[in-house]
Amino acid sequence: MKKSLLILVVSALLSACNSSQAPKDLSQLEGYWEIEKAVFAEGEEKIYGVNTTIDYFFFEEPRGYRKKVQPQLDGQYLTSDDAQNFRCRILEDGSIVLEYSNGDLQWQEELTYLDQNRLELVSEQQIKYVYKRYEPLDL
Repeated sequence: MKKSLLILVVSALLSACNSSQAPKDLSQLEGYWEIEKAVFAEGEEKIYGVNTTIDYFFFEEPRGYRKKVQPQLDGQYLTSDDAQNFRCRILEDGSIVLEYSNGDLQWQEELTYLDQNRLELVSEQQIKYVYKRYEPLDL
């Protein structure tokens, strides 16, 4: 009986860890990301065309920051000192949230998908933001 229960628990844990939506390597969050679209709770989508700003994530587990930057034609980035600090936290149900703190403002986004080329975040308003890894223009 104990052996069967152990096998069941281990199988459940392994299948949860192998979920296609679960981020596997949080270090992939670091870098430049360009928003592709926002999907609202009602299913309506907003597609972003050319973006003049992109998001830069710096991440050193469990903390990091996010800031807007403007890519330049020479490969450099214009930026300000404004950054949104966050803490990455894994909840009991296995979901991953980025908890932002900027002065008196606090909010969170759930990280629902992350791989080398794609990032998906869901806001507290249930808006899903889909990003692709930014690739500088090759002029």
